[in-house]
Amino acid sequence: MRVIVYEDTSATREALSILLGGTVDVDLVEMKAGFFFRPATSPHTMQSDAERLTPREQETLTFLVDGLSYKMIADRMGGISYETVRSFMKSIYRKLHVASMTEAVAKALKDGLV
Repeated sequence: MRVIVYEDTSATREALSILLGGTVDVDLVEMKAGFFFRPATSPHTMQSDAERLTPREQETLTFLVDGLSYKMIADRMGGISYETVRSFMKSIYRKLHVASMTEAVAKALKDGLV
């Protein structure tokens, strides 16, 4: 679930709690356009998922953090296909529990994954 919040995050947290019928365990993540809530997971779980990145996924994530496009990443990784890079990215998103390239880069930088 994604909820955009621009001002009072405590009111949004309370509204979600009422809507979902109980305490809401969420992480509040600041983004350029505001905030969004995502289900909280333990740092241990998040780290172990990140540790499971394959060497090629790790390489892909490093290039992504460096600002390369999928096509440029494909070229740098020995001419693999654009679709292969997309496949790596889908796997990275799943393992890092993110939904976008921006979130993947932010998480990689925040957690020291690259």
